[in-house]
Amino acid sequence: MFDKIYTTEELTKILEIEQMACVNGQRTFPMPDNAEEIAKQTSLGSILGAQRLFEVGCYHEFRDQVQKYQIENNISGLEVDVCIIGDKLYRFPRPIHQLELTKDDYQVLKLAKDAVVDAFLSAVDELTYLSFSHEDKSHAQFDIETTIGYVRHFADFCDWAEIVTADDLETTINLGYGDYHESAYIAEHSEAAKYSDSMYFCAAKACNING
Repeated sequence: MFDKIYTTEELTKILEIEQMACVNGQRTFPMPDNAEEIAKQTSLGSILGAQRLFEVGCYHEFRDQVQKYQIENNISGLEVDVCIIGDKLYRFPRPIHQLELTKDDYQVLKLAKDAVVDAFLSAVDELTYLSFSHEDKSHAQFDIETTIGYVRHFADFCDWAEIVTADDLETTINLGYGDYHESAYIAEHSEAAKYSDSMYFCAAKACNING
C-alpha cells in the first residue's frame, strides 16, 4: 500500500482524499446480501442507510491501515495550532483527528500542557466569568462558576490540554488524560459524565451594555 516514508502532512492529505472519495461514492466495494438488515441493527445505519454505512466502513478500514503504517514508522500525528488570545498569538501542538498519536506525540503534548493552560488563563481578568461547563444529552448547556486555582488543580491530573475556541469574548479549553481519541475529556472525572456529552472550562468576558 505504501512504497515510501510519508510525512504527517502527506498522510493527512491522503486521508482527506480517500474520505471525500468514499463520501462521493467514488469507491466500489462488495456488500453482503443482508446489508440492509445489518444497517438497521445500528442507529447510524438506520440514519444513513446500508450504502452509506458501508462507505463509512470502507473509509475506516483504509484509515486503520494508514494509522497502523503511521505508528510502525513513528510518524507524528500532531500539527501546529495557531490561536490568538487577547493581543497575543500562540502556537501549540494539536492532534490531527484522523491520525493516531505516537508515544513521542504524547510526550510533546504533556510538555506543552502547562503552557496551554497558562495561555487559557491569560484571558481571565476581573471582567471574566470563568466556568466549568457541560452540555447534557439533550444539548442543554450548564455553567458552574469556578476559579483559576481549580483549573490549575484539575490540570495537574491531566496529560494534555487543548484550546478549542478562541475569540475576543470567549475562550474554551479541554483537559484530558490517557488516549486522546478514546478518552479522555474532563467528563470522565465526574459523575456528571453519565448525563453529559461534553465538559470543558470556559472563560467568557462580561459585556457592558450602554444606553
